[in-house]
Amino acid sequence: MKGVIFIGTYIKNQNKSRVSYTYKEHLGRKENGAYIWKSFTDNSKAAAKRKCDEFKLKYGYASKSQIAKEIFSDYITNWGERTLKNSVKETTYSSFINTVNSRISKYPLGLTQMAQIDINIIQNHINALTDAGYSRATIIKTYRNIKKCLEDAIDNGDVQKINFQRVKLPIEEKVKSKRKDIQAFSLEDVEKIKTELNKVDVNGNPQYQYKNEILFLLNTGLRCGEALALTWNNVNLNEKKIYICQTASVIQTKDEYSKKKTKEVISTPKTKNSNRQVTLNLAAYNALLEIQKKNEGHTKPSDRVFLSKKFTPVNKRNLNRFMGTLTKNAGTNLQTSGLHVLRHTFATVAIAKGNSLSYISKQLGHANENTTRQFYISYLPEIKSKDEEKFKTFKI
Repeated sequence: MKGVIFIGTYIKNQNKSRVSYTYKEHLGRKENGAYIWKSFTDNSKAAAKRKCDEFKLKYGYASKSQIAKEIFSDYITNWGERTLKNSVKETTYSSFINTVNSRISKYPLGLTQMAQIDINIIQNHINALTDAGYSRATIIKTYRNIKKCLEDAIDNGDVQKINFQRVKLPIEEKVKSKRKDIQAFSLEDVEKIKTELNKVDVNGNPQYQYKNEILFLLNTGLRCGEALALTWNNVNLNEKKIYICQTASVIQTKDEYSKKKTKEVISTPKTKNSNRQVTLNLAAYNALLEIQKKNEGHTKPSDRVFLSKKFTPVNKRNLNRFMGTLTKNAGTNLQTSGLHVLRHTFATVAIAKGNSLSYISKQLGHANENTTRQFYISYLPEIKSKDEEKFKTFKI
């Protein structure tokens, strides 16, 4: 009878251009006792029903027998969307998705049905990541996501009980991927870069669009994301200070057609120590004045400091390309397009010129002095104490 809907009813939709099918099913009741109906439409009955089954799996309406057959990569993806997407920063959720896609889905664990998951499957996965050359920190991060998901699955009765205390994580000596050596420009390379940046065109204008942005990064030690997110309301030129309270990140998203896209996200820094006040030395201060002059008319408090020729926020990828071109043209011994090398150069030169480790640590936004020491231990013998006022005269 028209207008009457039964559980599992298929409705044929037909117009001049195509035929589709809608599958309707009730998934529980409201507080007043009325059914909760959901509809799923696709080109065939099977496709419409499959959409319904996927929805039920994703939002916890699936039967135990359905969940038992679900593979772990699908389960943890759905778990993340339910429990993390709206409770963590967008960058954190993007990192979780990347973990699933790169370090779970492609491995046997990701293809294992929930009913088959046990301690041996998990341990084999940890061993596989170790053999693949991932760092210990990355393996631990991946394992924590797996554990949190499975703990919830155990509470829901979706998987058998697991004794996580039996999982053995690799010791540092066993992982193949070690922390990379710090890459920093030598003083000779720094001079080559400065000479190259000072070149002008036939009209006497700077040849390099982001000359002062590079000099600013070189003399502040900011992370690239911190610099890209910096706005003029967090710049105090009178006191020669800037305030770091946000960072810019690029995350991967998908549009309604499941095509991969990227977008910029402005968020709070990862750690509380990253929220900090940074002293500007003379070179950084002068670079900032030149940036302000270049972007005249676009320096309202809410405007970004790093802007393109079109006065839009600078794209990190474009700045990386600029850096690659710069080092190539300058003929530096260290050839790189990675902007983080500027942060390392700032730290190593500051250490070599005798600035105190504690002060450098605060400038960099490290958790403590020990963190700075671990990063730059090979540069420490030449350290001498200097106070903030003396630091203001230091430049690269």
